[in-house]
Amino acid sequence: MTGWRSIDCGTSDIRWEGMNLWEVDSDYTQTGLNKLVQKETSRDEFNNLRFFPNNTQDNCYIVPAETQTIRYTIRAGFYYGNYDGLSSPPTFNLFINDLKWTIINTSKNNGEPFYEEIMYENNGSGFFTICLEEIKDGGVPFINLLEAVVLWDKMYSQMESNAIYNLVTRTNLGGEEISGSTDVTATYENYPPKFVLRNSVESNGSDPIILTVDLPQLTPQSTYFVFYITELVEKNSNESRTMKIKIDGEDQGTVETPNNGKTSVITKYPV
Repeated sequence: MTGWRSIDCGTSDIRWEGMNLWEVDSDYTQTGLNKLVQKETSRDEFNNLRFFPNNTQDNCYIVPAETQTIRYTIRAGFYYGNYDGLSSPPTFNLFINDLKWTIINTSKNNGEPFYEEIMYENNGSGFFTICLEEIKDGGVPFINLLEAVVLWDKMYSQMESNAIYNLVTRTNLGGEEISGSTDVTATYENYPPKFVLRNSVESNGSDPIILTVDLPQLTPQSTYFVFYITELVEKNSNESRTMKIKIDGEDQGTVETPNNGKTSVITKYPV
């Protein structure tokens, strides 16, 4: 199925995780070598990788996609795990369809597993080309996993078709980090698991809630914010709660919280 694909890079066996099939990556790339990490994690797909020591080759994955123009979430996972015994996490470039996706610094996140995720609209060619490129003195590129999921056409509806959107953060405020699937048929732009919507942060009286987002320090760019506001307090029929949203001091409007147990989705773009 081209609509949902999970590729476990560097393994030789397929694996089922619930209803999700993790495929081997040998059908999608002709270069690189398989390796196990020395320091294992609890996530099986991060315990092996494919590394690419030959920088004279095009070290790429050819990933099947829908033949019509459609938006995807594409996620690449990285975990060094000292697989080469050198204690030297590499830095390298990541490309999609000849466009630079990002620079991968595998020492980020304190050396723990991490993802790079984008929203990307394919060109109807029927495949993505995802390439890893060595940079000078950066070390040998590697990758642990690739995932591609078709997005329902109403999700992130304000996104422009000619742009790549990099995920900077997805934060469960008031709760723990959660790894879970997304309901891609839902009416919300990005439907979180229900137990995420049961958590919240609340202001102390009239004090504001201040959230910090560390954006990449690159050329001028627009940011796409999606806020999920769930009313967890029982209100009387004549009661209401409103809040004002400001981003970098700029007024983004006032919203009224929904009825008890309901969730409002507020999108702010471009910011």
